[in-house]
Amino acid sequence: MQQLDLLDIDKIKNVVERDIDLLLLEEFNVNAEFASWFMSEAFPNENKYESVGAWHSVSDPELGESDLIVLFDHGFAVLIENKIDARVQARQGLRYIERGKKGVEDGMWKNFKTCMVAPRAYLGREKDSRTYDSSVSYEAILEMFGQRAITDNRASHKSHLIRQAIEQNRRGYTLETDESVTRFWNEYWEFCTTHYTELEMKPPGNRAAGSDWPVFKPARLIRRLPNSRIVHKLAEGFIDLELPQSYEISEQIIETISAVGATVEQTGKSRSIRLRRQPVNRADPFETQEEKVSDCLKSATRLLRLSESISE
Repeated sequence: MQQLDLLDIDKIKNVVERDIDLLLLEEFNVNAEFASWFMSEAFPNENKYESVGAWHSVSDPELGESDLIVLFDHGFAVLIENKIDARVQARQGLRYIERGKKGVEDGMWKNFKTCMVAPRAYLGREKDSRTYDSSVSYEAILEMFGQRAITDNRASHKSHLIRQAIEQNRRGYTLETDESVTRFWNEYWEFCTTHYTELEMKPPGNRAAGSDWPVFKPARLIRRLPNSRIVHKLAEGFIDLELPQSYEISEQIIETISAVGATVEQTGKSRSIRLRRQPVNRADPFETQEEKVSDCLKSATRLLRLSESISE
């Protein structure tokens, strides 16, 4: 390939959310002008705080992961969810609020806001974006970088990445396969279908980096309780039997589930009977977590048996 041929190739084949995460992380940590602009864009009525630092992919074992947490002075934090085109997970916006409140309780910050960063089209069509205190569009960030792109090569490169991400959103969602996560999921499936056949787990195929919830819909569950399912929420360590609100959970069942350490939780439009086990990391090798996975799947089969006591 001749050197000049490279000019006709995109600098990056496909922009993924992590690319934008790290772009924003750098700006919040080294560019006070950007941090100040972002605060004014997202929260024009807030005080003019200065950025202290930013952190990427901050996980809570029970409440899940924040893409970015930016800490400003005076104990003010912004918890940021970044989206290009990936589908919204269940209760994703509400879990950001829960993590923010826990941060206050744990003394990590005094007060907080939540914010979604995404292309304008995504913000317009996803109802979950309204769960956040504010939103900042990629287009606004592009305009901010664009003011410096003519004379600043770094700003020009970041403008290109943001523009590429906006275009990807326009074209629609495309699964970006993550090799390590896909390997984990397939080894998880092989283990489940060998040792816990009653869960009837479907082959997972290719998986994106954020794929974190194996779902089980065995026939014996669906026949009795349509629109229900069992979900293993890996990072949180939750095994949930999710039920529509119309299904009756009697006092007798509550006594039974309490005896085995389960609880009844509100999860979006459903109620869940939940067992808590050790968290599992989808990015780590399956073989190092086999014992934990086995314990979680054993709990899933326990919920399957328990479902036979529930009536519609």
